[in-house]
Amino acid sequence: MALKLYSWLIFLGQLNWEHSMALKIIKNVEKYREAAKLEINVLEKLADKDPDGVHLCVKMLDWFDYHGHMCIAFEMLGLSVFDFLKDNNYQPYPLEQVRHIAYQLCYSVLFLHDNKLTHTDLKPENILFVDSEFELVYNSKKRRDVMRVAKTDVRLIDFGSATFDHEHHSTIVSTRHYRAPEVIL
Repeated sequence: MALKLYSWLIFLGQLNWEHSMALKIIKNVEKYREAAKLEINVLEKLADKDPDGVHLCVKMLDWFDYHGHMCIAFEMLGLSVFDFLKDNNYQPYPLEQVRHIAYQLCYSVLFLHDNKLTHTDLKPENILFVDSEFELVYNSKKRRDVMRVAKTDVRLIDFGSATFDHEHHSTIVSTRHYRAPEVIL
């Protein structure tokens, strides 16, 4: 059974901020608050190591406590690689786009590993396009138009279960649907 630990709010208006942002709101439950504090710690360390965001990890703008709910403000990004695929009726990405996404993912994971950090929950839902605008392209096999993402720049998100090499590692890692059989056994 999946448990929803957080909600997302998207700020489209500018209010008093210089840009739009996404706000991750973690429920006011002690174990979730502790997990949020760990994620904030990871995000702060990543920002120290990569202040310009060249290593393609999501950028935390700020965090705060609102009536016991931990709130983390992030840069605004597009759809996840999974959600775009789903919205496109699971039409596969062209090979050159897959290559570009894979290269960026490897680049980002190398940065994490160079900094003694393991994400532990890599999956298509945690890889977001910077901008998920698309163009319609005719697919002769399907005999209809399909969406093709215009730019394949991505960011790695969700560091809620990330661990540093020197920290205790849980024996259960990754989302169950993506978990390797040897981890389950």
